[in-house]
Amino acid sequence: MAGLTTFISYEPERQKELVEKLLKGMAKAVLIVEREAKEGCPVDTGRLRSSITSKVEQSGGDITGVVGSNVEYASFVEQGTSKMAAQPFLLPATEKKKDAIKDALKNG
Repeated sequence: MAGLTTFISYEPERQKELVEKLLKGMAKAVLIVEREAKEGCPVDTGRLRSSITSKVEQSGGDITGVVGSNVEYASFVEQGTSKMAAQPFLLPATEKKKDAIKDALKNG
């Protein structure tokens, strides 16, 4: 029973370590996607490319990575319109770097 007691007493510390590792891994993962999205982004003036950013958010037990742009026309470029063909750069970045993302999340 002493072993079980020791495990239980260290559990909160271990949880903190795991959360920190996941946060670190998510930070690496979003940077991977951000970098790839910038490389694949169509460029006219460079405004869209320079607007691509990433962040990691933690809310309760959830950790979320976000990569995107605050430029109003980013979604039109990514998804296209009735008058303009799509020139996706975010989704392809995620797809292309899927293995690297998994590795970053796994290894922190």
